Amino acid sequence: GDRYIYIGDSKGYVSLWDIRSLKPVERFGTLVDSAQRPISHISSSPALSNSFGRLVAVNSYDNLLRVYSSKNLNSELSSFNGDTNIAKDEPHCGLDFAVSVKGHRVKNWPIKCSFSGVLAKQRNSKSQTRKSDESLLLATGSATHSAYVFLIQAGSYGRSNGGDHRNSPGHSRPRDNGQQPIDPSKPSKINTGPKVRSRHFAKLKGHTGKVYSCEFNPSSENPVLATASADATVRVWSMRYLH
Repeated sequence: GDRYIYIGDSKGYVSLWDIRSLKPVERFGTLVDSAQRPISHISSSPALSNSFGRLVAVNSYDNLLRVYSSKNLNSELSSFNGDTNIAKDEPHCGLDFAVSVKGHRVKNWPIKCSFSGVLAKQRNSKSQTRKSDESLLLATGSATHSAYVFLIQAGSYGRSNGGDHRNSPGHSRPRDNGQQPIDPSKPSKINTGPKVRSRHFAKLKGHTGKVYSCEFNPSSENPVLATASADATVRVWSMRYLH
């Protein structure tokens, strides 16, 4: 709901915060980048109707834009090292890694990303269960004077196309709570997450400076993207005429 927000930090972790108490809900966070580089921006999609919850996009200083599913947000919080002081009915970070996209460059800038509304629903004829598939656009700015748009499809596919699972764990890892952090480079059981596919949709050229911000309008019928650049201009792009 509106009570909780995701916050990224300078050490590569994403954690869930309660905006009423202004405190983290738990002592665990999802480690996005094994090199613990800062998080640039987090964007949440509209709620999906096919049991994916919301998709959460995380932009990092390692030039990867990772997409997670938050379908397990309200699942029971598992204990860590036998710690029973954590309330079982509290939500946890609940992020399952789904897919990563690349092409943009962050270069230590606060580059932002944005989801469009749900574009369409399709039926996968190869699926026996014929679950609904849903598509969204995901845009990100870049330090290369362009913006990048990707098509994200969530639904009944055989498997995710995944991206860098080793550096994009879909499970919680300990934060700085006085314990030694888990080494992300060591083998561990990785949850490959929900069935999500991605593909390049468009590269938007025209700015003469770093594109540090982008935002979709809420319409699903005719997605329009606004991009803001260090060249002191804002450009508006209609996705209908790009692809």
